[in-house]
Amino acid sequence: MTVRVNTHPWIVFILLAALIVPTGLSASAQSQSGVTLTLSKLSPQSEEVAVTPSVTAEAKFNLTITVDMPSLLHMTVMVTLDVTTSTGWNATISPRNLPFTQSGTILLNVTVTVPQATRSTDIGNVVVSGLATYPGGTKTATSSAQVTVQQYYRIMMASDYNYQKTTGNKIELVLNIYNRGNGFDQFDILVTNIAAMEAKGMTVALNRTRTDPVTPNYFTSVLITITYDNPNRPLRQYLNLYVTSVKAAEAKDLIDWPYIFVMDFEPDPSFWHLLQDPSRPTTRDNYITLSAIVATIICVILIISYVNPRKRKTKARSKPKKKDLPSRHRK
Repeated sequence: MTVRVNTHPWIVFILLAALIVPTGLSASAQSQSGVTLTLSKLSPQSEEVAVTPSVTAEAKFNLTITVDMPSLLHMTVMVTLDVTTSTGWNATISPRNLPFTQSGTILLNVTVTVPQATRSTDIGNVVVSGLATYPGGTKTATSSAQVTVQQYYRIMMASDYNYQKTTGNKIELVLNIYNRGNGFDQFDILVTNIAAMEAKGMTVALNRTRTDPVTPNYFTSVLITITYDNPNRPLRQYLNLYVTSVKAAEAKDLIDWPYIFVMDFEPDPSFWHLLQDPSRPTTRDNYITLSAIVATIICVILIISYVNPRKRKTKARSKPKKKDLPSRHRK
């Protein structure tokens, strides 16, 4: 016995739709909930760079990006990457746009450029942000690291003059020490030829031998006083100074800078000074001054000796008055 069932075409279509549609919705929900975006930690987590007053430096990091996606449906997950720094330094990552048609992992490089002469106290926080976009949703992830700057040391010295001449017994030198490094620094001041100067009767005094901490691109001043216990004897002397970076020495890096100051102690060329100490050596100016004074005195003496005798002779030769003559001579 055969049983025939008459099915209308619409009934068949409805039954097929009931089977297919739930399956499609399930796949869509699975695609939205199954996509993951993962950024690994930047490696290394901290990088120190060495800049100079004229040269930049680069910090380089490695980063892996991983996308997991369901394999039930064919779709594309577009990942967009961006990198920023807290200090505003230039940072790059390439490529920035990555399409994923299936699960996978890609290794990327991040480069941060630190400008020249950047201060050692500046710390740059590097942040890489990732955005995954796909049909029906988005995912985000971040990764971060730090960039620090190594301190470098530079010294510059200056004064109003590097030569001074005096007829007294004291010279004062104001030395300006500039911090041209990229971090706070202190400086030690040393007179290298102080023993030789003391042997000549000179005394060197510094108001301080170590400065306070100096801000980058600023300066501090040191007063140096030189006295000479025999200013009547002419002397030319060199003052040899060395300024050393304290921070550089702590970092086992020798950074020092020489400075030479020339001074002349000369006797006072005045005549009265010569009379006070006639035994001291005289300079060419002394001889000229003394010769002029002696010549002036001789001229004055000659004039006096020439004028006064003429007056006496004139009086002696003057004619007598008529009343004083004998009568025989009167007319």
